[in-house]
Amino acid sequence: MKLEEFVKQKVDNHEFAYDEDSWTQFEKQLSNVSPRAKSHRGLKISASVAVVLVVVIASYFLINSDEIKQTNIVTNVKNVFQQEGIIANATTQQEEVVEKSNLHVNCLEKNNEIVNSVSSIKNADKLTINDEISSANVPIKKACENNQPLKSGICNNAIPSADFTTNLTEGCQPLQVKFFPCEKSDSVIFLWNFGDGTSSTERTPSHIYKDNGEFTAMLTVKYYTSSKLNTMLSEKSIIVKSTPEIDFEYLTDNNNTYKFNNLSENYSRLEWTLGVSEISADENIEKQFTKTGKYPVKLTAFNENGCTNTKTKSINVDIKHDYFVPNVFVPNGDGRNENFGPIGENLEQYEYKLYIYNKFGELIYETNDVNKPWDGKIQGTNQYADFGVYAWIIVTKDKFDNTNKKQGSVTLLKN
Repeated sequence: MKLEEFVKQKVDNHEFAYDEDSWTQFEKQLSNVSPRAKSHRGLKISASVAVVLVVVIASYFLINSDEIKQTNIVTNVKNVFQQEGIIANATTQQEEVVEKSNLHVNCLEKNNEIVNSVSSIKNADKLTINDEISSANVPIKKACENNQPLKSGICNNAIPSADFTTNLTEGCQPLQVKFFPCEKSDSVIFLWNFGDGTSSTERTPSHIYKDNGEFTAMLTVKYYTSSKLNTMLSEKSIIVKSTPEIDFEYLTDNNNTYKFNNLSENYSRLEWTLGVSEISADENIEKQFTKTGKYPVKLTAFNENGCTNTKTKSINVDIKHDYFVPNVFVPNGDGRNENFGPIGENLEQYEYKLYIYNKFGELIYETNDVNKPWDGKIQGTNQYADFGVYAWIIVTKDKFDNTNKKQGSVTLLKN
């Protein structure tokens, strides 16, 4: 529309019907006004008319600014494509974007034809997708309906790109895969189907494939206010290779010997690690521990897929010194049960301490010789202790520095 036509249209909209009585009254009022006041009033009327014209002309340019900008953009794009090759600045900027992208596939270099929808999608699937994504981001949808300014194309029936990449396409189960859409718009709804019966509406989801197999991922996208969908299948299937199922059990005897039995499946070889460095490739292993402590036992299984699985269990080894301690003795000189001390085999192999305390907590006897039990006398005298109950403590230490401490009570009787 030309400027003169636009101005005429706007001025015509402000015309009023002619009223002879009103006009006669207006002339009488003017006749009573001094020439100087008439001049001022004329200037005011002229100024008002000028303001109206300025507003009308400004409205014309504002309304047509989008059209002018769009014409300039189209002209610039045409000029770019008429040149040979790609402008250096644009190439540099594109390379920087790709360099920052930590993906194994360059979204910018893919063929534009893959943006088209996959024709094999069933209508029923599309209806399901529509149902899931129609309720997303209602505020933006309302903004488009109210003609509020948003990015170009969002409120039209435009179709966003459904192309995407992944950080991995193959690995051992469980396999964690990160998905990256190539669409950069912030006004797009995403619906991911990972091919294993699970889905997500996140922009860049991370998904764990728990089962082995071959999976085809799919991305469906749409603008918030558009009814048109775009769907893309992954270029390569995601291959999840089977991993060995691993487990083991262990049994022990009174000699601190542990037997470890493998219970794993889907493996080609095994590797046992006991403690820090002891390694064995046997199916089942046996180990005698000589020192008290907590030991990690790790089993690693390997299969022909190149996948491994590891399981670690901690065992608590408690080396005990085995001997018997009586709870009563009678030092009466009849040669039976005359002394008190531990009874057992190979007690001489230990470092040994025996302590005897009376009811007042006083130490009345001690020895580090396993062949010198308490005879009932107060140490350093020839006097027997009073008949009654006495507390004892026995400490033993073997050649592996395993220390055992036992304590209890014994009754001293007189026949």
